[in-house]
Amino acid sequence: MHKLRSRLIIPAAMTVCLLLMQSVGYAGSAPDGLAGVPWGATREQVKKIMLEKGFKEENKSEPSPDLVFFGPFANRMCYLVFTFKGYAFYKGNVMVKSYDLQPVLAAFNYFVPLVTDKYGVPEKRESFEGLTKGIKMQQADWTLRDNASSDVYTIRALTIDAVFVNDRTLYEFLMVYEAKSLGNRLKEDGI
Repeated sequence: MHKLRSRLIIPAAMTVCLLLMQSVGYAGSAPDGLAGVPWGATREQVKKIMLEKGFKEENKSEPSPDLVFFGPFANRMCYLVFTFKGYAFYKGNVMVKSYDLQPVLAAFNYFVPLVTDKYGVPEKRESFEGLTKGIKMQQADWTLRDNASSDVYTIRALTIDAVFVNDRTLYEFLMVYEAKSLGNRLKEDGI
């Protein structure tokens, strides 16, 4: 009887461990878009949704493959950039730009815990040397999977610095949401 119980308990315990490992790797649900705009939305749909939410369109005067808006995202004023393959939205960026490093680091320290609360601990978090000597940039990465469809989504939050001709350093917080599987399907479909 004791051997029979251990034969049943060990496989059951292994199953529970595997289920727990899956839920840790893919905590929370997968993102369904950005700022209320669903993956796959057309340019016209993105414009309509964002303008209805009170965002200001930023790149109306210059031709661009992306749509850029400015407004409140998660209670912070940010730029939101929507990227398309063919007709479909598949990647979006949340951006904070400043010539001062502190607002950019504050944005990273504000958004990373919000994403962590929703999607779990990032699979990668690191500091790295920026272009400006002695200043550490930050990065956090999540990979998420929709269990129903097996679609893969990624979120990357990072701070970056770039030196311009006028010798001023522009710092950016950038958080990239991407529907990887959708982007691959659009590429495969020749869109």
